[in-house]
Amino acid sequence: MAGAPLVVVAASARALAECVRRAGLPGVGLPLLAVDAFGDDDLLAAVDGHAHLALSALRRAGAVCAAVDAVLAGYAAAAPGDAPRAPAAGGVSADVSGGVAPSATPARADVLLGGGFDGAPAVVSALAARHRLLNAPPDAWAAARDPLLFARLGIAAPDSRLEAPVDQRGWLRKDGRGSAGLCVRPANLASADDEFDRGTAYWQRRIAGTPVSLLFCAHRDGILPIGINRQWCSPVPSLPFRFGGVVSGFDPGMAVRASLIASASRITAATGLRGLASLDAMLDRHGGVHAIELNPRPTASVELYDCAAPGVMALHVAAVLGAPLPGWQAAVGSRALALVYAGHAMQAGQRPAAAADWRRGASVCAGAPLCTVHASAPDAAAAMRRARALAGRLARQQRPYRQGAVIGPMQAAPPESQGFFYNSSKFS
Repeated sequence: MAGAPLVVVAASARALAECVRRAGLPGVGLPLLAVDAFGDDDLLAAVDGHAHLALSALRRAGAVCAAVDAVLAGYAAAAPGDAPRAPAAGGVSADVSGGVAPSATPARADVLLGGGFDGAPAVVSALAARHRLLNAPPDAWAAARDPLLFARLGIAAPDSRLEAPVDQRGWLRKDGRGSAGLCVRPANLASADDEFDRGTAYWQRRIAGTPVSLLFCAHRDGILPIGINRQWCSPVPSLPFRFGGVVSGFDPGMAVRASLIASASRITAATGLRGLASLDAMLDRHGGVHAIELNPRPTASVELYDCAAPGVMALHVAAVLGAPLPGWQAAVGSRALALVYAGHAMQAGQRPAAAADWRRGASVCAGAPLCTVHASAPDAAAAMRRARALAGRLARQQRPYRQGAVIGPMQAAPPESQGFFYNSSKFS
């Protein structure tokens, strides 16, 4: 991969950008840029330029393309020439969150999509038409998100329907565009007026059990299993399935592992999926494996493996480009991440030592993500306990913030990040 900037685009791009850096991408002399909704301190330290795009704009192809154009143009205008220069104070600002139209003649880039676009085929297609997309092809992406995919392939999964069942007790109402459990409700309690459900809802029978996922790399010759993970929720009454965290290195037994790998292989062969992806499933009390959904892009669990054994993103890029996979081996042990949500409106002050995704000075609304914490241990159960305990301690230490405007639910970007940020220190 040579000759183009690399732009990471995601709801929250920090983890993916850091994995890209650890893989030695995009290459000597080429900038790593990002577009996301948060612009946290860790992300700004990892990239050469950043543009803010509101979460509400992530599903609009024109807005996403315009944001990518803006970060490319902002970097080109602000970056030095061939010679390095001393750091400058501040950055260059430009509004990319409003109704800015994409450029008719965009600069070409490599674009890597993370979370936020699972059910947004128009965005994926639009970016693929303007840039080199370092993800699964748009048709494979769309096929992988088909709610009826598992049934068509004969993969064990809960009954899923595109029309509401007559008796909705025991069913979940889901939005195909959603992620992080934000668009899942018990069907008999979901409102017909739920904004996220309009036109994209489907119904899936609820399965009790343990939520797990297989992170794998789909490539031209099949799949490479990366690892099996255990997930958990951080529920509140309005969001009963809100994502709470994930731990790597979970051992469900050989039979379950074989079942997950077989399902991922069948999906890859049927859809043409390429690159890192995650198959979510539920393990019932009898040991049955029920596929829930397929995320056709790098997920939150990627950094758990990459932190201990860098190079996971090199696998992804090679698979997407049809090249042979480089060597990689998972490290021994487990690593967990847990999200900390703001319990009330607050302003993020001094960064806690254990926190990632922190944005000092940001005004955060009650219920919005505040930061991420990590923990490691010899096994998944211990790593999960440590991460959840750490998240709990940080949550209890929060102090209310009563003054100033607060960002809306699930958004946390201070005014200065709403535009182009140029990291001049990269050239010092």
